[in-house]
Amino acid sequence: MEHNVTQNTWRSSIIGLIGINIIIIIHECGHFFAAHFFNIPTPTFSIGFGPALLQIPIGTTLFQFALLPLGGYVEINQQVLENQPYVHKIIVMSAGIFFNIIFSSLIFFYYSWRKIPVSLQACLDYSRQQNNNRSIIGPIGLISLIGKSFLQNKQLFFIMLALVSFNIAIFNILPLPFLDGGKIFLITMQALIGQHYPSGIVSMLSVLLLLFFILFISAISINDIKRTNKSD
Repeated sequence: MEHNVTQNTWRSSIIGLIGINIIIIIHECGHFFAAHFFNIPTPTFSIGFGPALLQIPIGTTLFQFALLPLGGYVEINQQVLENQPYVHKIIVMSAGIFFNIIFSSLIFFYYSWRKIPVSLQACLDYSRQQNNNRSIIGPIGLISLIGKSFLQNKQLFFIMLALVSFNIAIFNILPLPFLDGGKIFLITMQALIGQHYPSGIVSMLSVLLLLFFILFISAISINDIKRTNKSD
């Protein structure tokens, strides 16, 4: 019995990690394709962070798999981006958000097209049950939730991917400096009042918000780890 529990824990963790990476890669693909549409170079497309384990050059972009397999990023040539019209910048910065929403919508459209009933309330109830009725969970909690949903029901797994993808899109709209919404806010400020906005104050607020965000996510993640250990 203990062996089966440990095996299921590892399976759900791996599947959850794959699921969250799919969502993040789809988000980064939005930035990547939007940048290329406006001929903005993207030197690197990384799956994961840290040292590269495998690098594959395709065209002008170096695609790589990195050591830490949680998320990824697209490196965009900032000099070329800054010389783009305002609308082009906004499209590039918001494309990841739209790709997450499109991905979420396609999953719901597929189930609707196949006439497969989808109970969002049941999914939300399952999410609350797995997280002790908490409405906010961190990255570890999301990975655990996605992985466990796969072991529970394959349909539930894809619905969870759709819900998480949509929530990540909404979260990225927030005007925080390290999110897409924050970059859109700064680009809009530059377009309205030029480069003469109080950059020092903005930088200080950015650092403070980043520190607060790290502490907030760390606290949630610690609670996720404790909850996961108790449930196992």
